[in-house]
Amino acid sequence: ALTGAVSAVAAASAVREALLRPEAIGARFSVGPGAAGLRPTAGAWDDEFLKLVGPEIARFPTNASVEWVRGWARRLRAESGPAGTRTGLLSPFVVVDLPTPEARAAAKR
Repeated sequence: ALTGAVSAVAAASAVREALLRPEAIGARFSVGPGAAGLRPTAGAWDDEFLKLVGPEIARFPTNASVEWVRGWARRLRAESGPAGTRTGLLSPFVVVDLPTPEARAAAKR
């Protein structure tokens, strides 16, 4: 929730991260109170600033439909123009093939 007081330490930390990260250039974001007394880790900041680069549609376990999702994403990317230029989408995007559980198991053998 974005209600509540933001500590000076949390605000300073957010400003510092925003000044150091190229993905914050021209972006707007809010800082919430977070858990009392806790400072975000570098990994937590990475995840938060990743959201400024573009929307993450979903992360979910895959099954037999993974090929359909990959094909759909590639067709959508092709429709967005060369190198992800904006022709129909608000943000350019990249399709990343992650290994399936079966591929990970085979790689371990």
